Amino acid sequence: MIASCSADLTIKLWETDGYNCVKTLKWHEHNISCVTWMPMSSGKDHLLSSSRDKTIKVWDASTGFCLSTLTGHDEWVRRVKVHEKGQVIASCSNDKTIRVWKADTRKIQCILYGHSHVIEEIEFAPDPPDSKGSAQSQMLLVSASRDKTIKLWDLNTEQLLHTFEGHDNWVRGITFHPNANFLISVSDDKSIIIWDLKQRRELKRYNQIHDHFVTCVVMNPKDLVTLTASVDNTIKVWNSS
Repeated sequence: MIASCSADLTIKLWETDGYNCVKTLKWHEHNISCVTWMPMSSGKDHLLSSSRDKTIKVWDASTGFCLSTLTGHDEWVRRVKVHEKGQVIASCSNDKTIRVWKADTRKIQCILYGHSHVIEEIEFAPDPPDSKGSAQSQMLLVSASRDKTIKLWDLNTEQLLHTFEGHDNWVRGITFHPNANFLISVSDDKSIIIWDLKQRRELKRYNQIHDHFVTCVVMNPKDLVTLTASVDNTIKVWNSS
């Protein structure tokens, strides 16, 4: 199934055979800004949503029931993401904080402070290919903010590792290269920047890639194709190999 969310206060579930809406989930009290599936490894058909009503909700997609509501943020919860192993949930908000939750207990594990403006986006770094199966692998999270910075966090130590500076306006979107060595970011400054995470520096910049603010970036890890979306009403596809 595909899950979508809207300012109409609903989440809709769609089947991929015919793309018919099979369920409408209603429980939030304000705009829903993000919806994401729990990893398949969890063995359950659960998804998470974040909203301007300051909450995160856990849903059972098979029944449409809201299983629990996570509270803690003081403002609009912009994004909620789940680590690929399904053990940790992270959320970011207009309250300038990132909250990390334990997926099993749904309790706050830690709160990360450091940004001076709204946090637009967060992403868990994929485990490097050579660390698969390692219990000691570092759990990294990256956040993008309207303060024009990107921050790299170590969730094992709950420490800020580095602040990337280079964009001249709000940083709206971030995505990882599947090898976990590079990060791609887009901004209202109409640019896309590739960052070297090991060297902690800007590797490559492309300016004026759109005619207006660039609001979203995503990479297909299988085909190494990157897509960017903009207020100029276009989506562009880039060869990232």
